[in-house]
Amino acid sequence: MMPNGNNRRKMIRKSFGTIVLTSLGMFLVVPAFAQDENLGPFTIRLGVEFPSDGKARRLGGNSPFKVGFGYQFDSKPLIPNAKAGADLSWFFGRKSGGKLDVIDALYTERVPFNVREGQTVQPYYGVGLGLAYVIMDAPYDNGSNGSNGSNGSNGSNGSNGDYDFNRTRGTSMVDFTGRKSGLTFAARILAGVSFSQAFVAEIGYTFRGKVSGVNTSGFDISLGYRF
Repeated sequence: MMPNGNNRRKMIRKSFGTIVLTSLGMFLVVPAFAQDENLGPFTIRLGVEFPSDGKARRLGGNSPFKVGFGYQFDSKPLIPNAKAGADLSWFFGRKSGGKLDVIDALYTERVPFNVREGQTVQPYYGVGLGLAYVIMDAPYDNGSNGSNGSNGSNGSNGSNGDYDFNRTRGTSMVDFTGRKSGLTFAARILAGVSFSQAFVAEIGYTFRGKVSGVNTSGFDISLGYRF
């Protein structure tokens, strides 16, 4: 059963609280390390995505796991004082036989603000633009019609039958069965904090175009490490 709005908000608050507490821990521990100007251009991020559309949640769940990899360029950015880079991320969710995979490839610029010499905690904001590749699997229904078919053969809610994703009830169902995939645009806004340049905590929202009627846009939170 799809969680209601209150449960979803509680889930988001819990995940956000985990990020905040971890960030505070970094704030206390990381200043013990000297800032390293020789840090590499790579960043790895781990986090969760919160799809905003009911159809996406129906396939992949409410908080799919997300992993990301970033590379910072030495080239001149488009935004003054920004740091330009490429971000590649993948979030994947599974629910009730449904599957949702989204791969983002973005050109991103992150802009530090309130910069002071010698500081170990640096807030920043940024924007990204690129493409998203979406892969979705909606299972076939083994049942046809009826109400209590034990194997799903004679019942719409058969106890052993797969859920019918092709049945339209409200706006939370997808409109197909089987596999669908497609390439679409993606744009992201973000804000974060870096700790001694190496550790990062980041939140963002990625806008993505629909693929087969499913909008995979969503909010994300992550922790990362630069090396």
